[in-house]
Amino acid sequence: MTIPEQVREQLASPDDEVRHAAVQGLRGTGLEGLSCLIGALGDASWRVRKAALDLVLLAPAAESLPLLVEGLRDEGNAGRRNSSMEALVRLGSAAVPALAPLVTDPDHDLRKFVVDALGNIESPAVPALLRAALEDPEENVSAAAAEFLGRRCDRAAVPALLRRLGESGGWLTFGCLRALGEIGDVAAAPAVAALLSEPGLRKAALEALGRVGDDQAVPHLLEALFSSDRGLRRVAALAVHRILPRLGSGPAAAALAAGVSARSDAAFFEFLRGMLGQEDPQVRAAAATLLGFAPGARMVSILLDVLPQAAEQDQELIAGVLGGLPDADLSLLVARLPDPSPVVRLRLAGVLGRRGCREAVPLLLTLLADGIGHVRSAAATALGRIGDPAAVGPLVGLLRDPYPDVREAGQEAIVAVGRSGQSLPGLVPTLLEPHFTDADEGFAAAAVRITGRLGGAGLIARLAPALRDARGEIRRAAVEAIGAVGGAEAVAALRVVLTDEDVAVRREAVHRIGATRQASALPLLLPMLGDEDMWVRVRAIQALGGLAHPDAWRVLIAAAAGDPPGPRRLAAIRALGAGKVPGSLAVLSDLAGSPDRETGMAAVEALGALGDPGALAVLLARLADPAWGLRAVAVRALGPFVSDPRVSSALERAAAEDADPLVRSLAGRIVAPAATPAVRMPGRD
Repeated sequence: MTIPEQVREQLASPDDEVRHAAVQGLRGTGLEGLSCLIGALGDASWRVRKAALDLVLLAPAAESLPLLVEGLRDEGNAGRRNSSMEALVRLGSAAVPALAPLVTDPDHDLRKFVVDALGNIESPAVPALLRAALEDPEENVSAAAAEFLGRRCDRAAVPALLRRLGESGGWLTFGCLRALGEIGDVAAAPAVAALLSEPGLRKAALEALGRVGDDQAVPHLLEALFSSDRGLRRVAALAVHRILPRLGSGPAAAALAAGVSARSDAAFFEFLRGMLGQEDPQVRAAAATLLGFAPGARMVSILLDVLPQAAEQDQELIAGVLGGLPDADLSLLVARLPDPSPVVRLRLAGVLGRRGCREAVPLLLTLLADGIGHVRSAAATALGRIGDPAAVGPLVGLLRDPYPDVREAGQEAIVAVGRSGQSLPGLVPTLLEPHFTDADEGFAAAAVRITGRLGGAGLIARLAPALRDARGEIRRAAVEAIGAVGGAEAVAALRVVLTDEDVAVRREAVHRIGATRQASALPLLLPMLGDEDMWVRVRAIQALGGLAHPDAWRVLIAAAAGDPPGPRRLAAIRALGAGKVPGSLAVLSDLAGSPDRETGMAAVEALGALGDPGALAVLLARLADPAWGLRAVAVRALGPFVSDPRVSSALERAAAEDADPLVRSLAGRIVAPAATPAVRMPGRD
């Protein structure tokens, strides 16, 4: 297509907007237009260059590549050269064949641009080309190749990188050091360590040594750590932090820690204090790690001084370092428990609790009255971990705390103490029992619940008086605790609360009695079917579903068949399926076609749980239901029968043809689970 002269004049206009519009007008103008667009890649305006670049990328690569390569050679127009390189990078693998021959072009500036382009293209052919460029005699080119090989962690390049490492002391050496460090091949360690004696390369070599070094690197790192050059010490500190995971807990790590501990002096501690204030989180982490190698009063003081201002992540790091202190130094932390900073109090409570430090118990007990709720919680948790029975009385006081999370921490701590081997059997429940009658209802209920969690011989007898307490929350807590014990004794004890005036107590009692699955529960549950509260009746149905008894089955079948639509009928339907109740197939099959949507869906689901092949005809018929929700339930219900040819064929059709994407997804996951992704539809959970 011939480009109108007017458009060519507009491309040369002094007005950026006119040139930009002219470039936009070149869309779809073929090879001649592409030539103009390539010229516009060198425009003085960034907007014009960007518009031209976007259109160049729409052209066939076979047409644009020669012109873009030509643009790379344009030394007089940096904009065109850079835009051409960007276009080649964005063309990706398609550009590699055009760039490959240029790796050996006589123009070293062009070779540098080619390496930069290749380095930013992901293609299997690129690493070999970069390795070839590593041999380039021009240092800028080979150094750039080394950089990109490092970014790719190309282990095949290690031999060449090691060879070129010692050829010069310039940019190539720095590039090879960085690349070897990023690749992380331990075979490079000796060659890297050999450069530590070169003053201009020492920092770069140390940084690389931290990434590739092994046990042999420890003496070099220790020497640099205690150098008079603060910059070198900083690099060495980071190198130590990086190498430690590779050293593990072996003798080299121990030697490194011992070396730091032995040589740490006031100047070194102040150096680490300064590092803790740096913006780089890796620098702060390195400083904290090194302080951990020099335990003692100065280390504790430095870490606790920076702790209040530290970010959350750094607080956890510092707490971890403090948690590694030897037992003999834990007293240093105990002494700082009353620190004015709540952050220090909170973190130290956590550390001392995890270490099980009994020396800290007296001061931790004082923190239970701290003005900060999080500190009270942390102190409670610590006391629970330590397990000293002397803490039970003060911990009980937290059950009155105004903050729920503090009360919960107190409960968990009391339970932890009661379960620890340090407590005499039954000691904690004995200490709690007098509080069952406390005037504070919430407090008394918490004491009952904790006692129930601790269990032990005679628990039901201990809690039985609470079932007759005048306050409903206390009675309900006792029901929960006794029900958790289970067995016929619990059923007998809970009989008394089935006529409780508090509906919440009756609901809990029915649930707990049913959960025991004891035969003696049946005569107690049957009368509850007539309770005045609907949810007591529903729970009675649910409880009967757990009893394998013909009388319970008859009640469930009658409720499913005869109850009006509602929660009790739904509970009965689900119980029939979950309990695989004999004789329920006919009832559930009839209900699957119920005009009530919830009833029909529950019946279909129950038929699937029932697992009776006699349900297949009904379930298969539901796949044609107009309601997508019922079809989805039918698909799930048919899952256990997928080995049946009729079912697998029907599900394959549903996966391919159903109008609803969720139904198709569900069916597809059953017939081909590995190949079908899950579909989540908004509002259908």
